[in-house]
Amino acid sequence: MKRFEMKAAGTFLSGIPACMVILSIGVVLTTWARWYNNSLERRALLDDFQHVAYSRAISLHREISRHIETLRTLAAIYETQPNVSWEQFQQVSAPILESYVHTQALQWLPKVAHSERKLYEQAMKKRFPEFRFTHQQNNKMVNAAKREVYYPIYYLNPLKGNNEALGYDVASSSVRRAGLIEAASSGTPQLIAGLKLVQQKDDAPLFFAVVPIYKQPSSTPKERLHNLKGFVLGVFKLRELFDASALSKRPLGIKMTLIDESDPSQQRVLYVHESRTSTPIVEGIEIRQPMPHFWGKTWSILATPTTSFMNHHSSFSTWVIALVGGGSSFLLAFFTRSILSRVNQIQALNRQLETLAQEDGLTGLANRRRFDEVLSMELSRSHRQKTSLSLALIDIDYFKQYNDVYGHIQGDHCLQSFSECLRKAIRRPTDLAVRYGGEEFALLLPDTDSPEGVILKLQQLLKRAGIPHEASNVASFLTASIGVVTVTSGIASISPSELIEHADQALYRAKNAGRNTVEYIRISHEKEEGTRALLRAIS
Repeated sequence: MKRFEMKAAGTFLSGIPACMVILSIGVVLTTWARWYNNSLERRALLDDFQHVAYSRAISLHREISRHIETLRTLAAIYETQPNVSWEQFQQVSAPILESYVHTQALQWLPKVAHSERKLYEQAMKKRFPEFRFTHQQNNKMVNAAKREVYYPIYYLNPLKGNNEALGYDVASSSVRRAGLIEAASSGTPQLIAGLKLVQQKDDAPLFFAVVPIYKQPSSTPKERLHNLKGFVLGVFKLRELFDASALSKRPLGIKMTLIDESDPSQQRVLYVHESRTSTPIVEGIEIRQPMPHFWGKTWSILATPTTSFMNHHSSFSTWVIALVGGGSSFLLAFFTRSILSRVNQIQALNRQLETLAQEDGLTGLANRRRFDEVLSMELSRSHRQKTSLSLALIDIDYFKQYNDVYGHIQGDHCLQSFSECLRKAIRRPTDLAVRYGGEEFALLLPDTDSPEGVILKLQQLLKRAGIPHEASNVASFLTASIGVVTVTSGIASISPSELIEHADQALYRAKNAGRNTVEYIRISHEKEEGTRALLRAIS
């Protein structure tokens, strides 16, 4: 009996180390599993956060671009008419304000010499008896001080809520004057941010966009300043544009700070968008996401997550692994697969976002960036495989006149319809339809020695579409001039820019031939050494 009791006790005691080993292995595996899962989850969460920050920056850029581009509609009437009346300005600006609701005001600022000041003031007094050129002094509007040149707010829409600004000399502010001079001398539109309106009673963030108007074409800064007619100016609501560009109605849990980095030595915070969740931010995590350049400015978004974002994008896998303990090996495989699947989903989203970054926002066609990448790649492939490559540059005939007759909103619809014809004209997945810029498009046709079939199909589609164009001098419907260049034997020494130049020459000939025509250039050779000479001969 005693011997049996001792044997049983020995068996029980000898099992203790085995249990401890198994328990220790379980603890080690569980600890490792939790650490590995945490690292994967954190990587996935940071990827997700970066994806959201990038999407937010692109969305804000598009919303701002949509609004500031409307100034070109106003600029068009000053470029085509010598004198624009108050009524004409109101007629053109009213539908813009109705469609783009985050526009605070649209203004016309003529360039007025001191000798002309009295004439301008008297002319406007017929409509507004109290009108005068003013500037701000001690938060009050007073008579503008004498200077050589004034840039008063002469036309304004809407007048309600902004009437105090009528007559205000924008150049009386050194910051505003610097922005105007920069736009006038460079010949390019400019943004001016971080300023308040003279009539503004609150601290709502605004920014200005100015487009210079000239009496005649000028090529040097001195000529531009001399021939300056004035400026079309828009004032836009930054907070509302930020809200309108939100990715979803549900709060994301991210604090975003808009920063102006145009001057690296003096970066400025333009607007701080606090998270709608009102939860604390997570210290130590932030992403600076640059926005695409526009109108002379370099802006970026500094994104910081809140605890709400982190909690929403976190999973309970770590706690499950800790509770399971002994079954850590099985759970590790399961949750690792789950996390990797999530990482793959995020990577897929990033690839989709990359695709969006290579598309034209209005037409959905490939944009200039995508075109440059594919053209370089296809030229290299054409040389290696000794295959043909065709490129067509396409310009919509009399599109400026189309916009003048039908308006810029209908002009956008026209570009979309034209793009649909381009999509239907190409036949293979490798063919690429591109919005090259404005009303100019391109077709890149790899392995194509005879592009005539595609071009003919495009012309037939345009004719069938029958987009009305009363202002055209060649047809009653929308037409296009087309220049096509074909490289027939994989020429190694021709560069993308040279190929584009030849297509542009063909397009130039098509326009000179009366428009609604096609011109072809064919580049071929039997020996590699003859390429440059042949290119020069064709040029």
